[in-house]
Amino acid sequence: MIKSPSILLLLALLLTCGVAAAEDFHLPDNCRQTILCLAPDWQSSAGTFSLWSRSEGGTWRRETLDIPMRLGEKGLAWGRGLSPEPPLELQKKEGDWKAPAGVFEIGAAFGYAKDFPVKKGQSYIQVKPGELWIADPTSSYYNQHLSLHGREPETDWEKRGQMRLGDPSHSLKLFIAHNAPPNVRPGAGSAIFFHIWREKGAIPSSGCIVSERSAIEHLVEWVDPSKHPLCVILPMPEYKKLKIPWQLP
Repeated sequence: MIKSPSILLLLALLLTCGVAAAEDFHLPDNCRQTILCLAPDWQSSAGTFSLWSRSEGGTWRRETLDIPMRLGEKGLAWGRGLSPEPPLELQKKEGDWKAPAGVFEIGAAFGYAKDFPVKKGQSYIQVKPGELWIADPTSSYYNQHLSLHGREPETDWEKRGQMRLGDPSHSLKLFIAHNAPPNVRPGAGSAIFFHIWREKGAIPSSGCIVSERSAIEHLVEWVDPSKHPLCVILPMPEYKKLKIPWQLP
């Protein structure tokens, strides 16, 4: 049976992407903390994550057992972070219900509580009614935190951007820098966080990495900006292929 040109092209793109990723990238030497998130395959909406650390110039050391997580209802697609970008056809898009795969920096933590015990240098922002996250691809604030500085949201646009005040699953969250400033691409996906899961993990997320409250609390406390923490999200077949060239835990 002869494959159609579109299928042949997609296969070629996949192979090209794999070669480029393996040859051109590895975790930076100054990265001494890694959050390793693994799913069985590209279609999986569940998996596990674990926390790893290393001394300067040392080998990776596991700090936790595998922790159950849920991710996008429709699995994963390649995201936009530090790792090489595949062709657009293989990348995450706004509203696709997929988690981003790749290697990403860690951003600020957000929570409903006034304070949370984060490490020195880690930003923690209390979520009040005037704290927004913009998922509108037409906005210059797309995929960014926008504060109204104490003012209540007034327009429908502002209300749509509210960071879900009152939703327990979003009472503590940590930004995963997919498609993040200063390299934001409109429509490539927004608002990817670690946050607390719903119904004890019975349902997947719309693209975030979600887990039990105690695991998210520990994660937010553990992240240390002085150790240049990174998040790695991959399906298991890609992890096995990229572990050595990317110098993953």
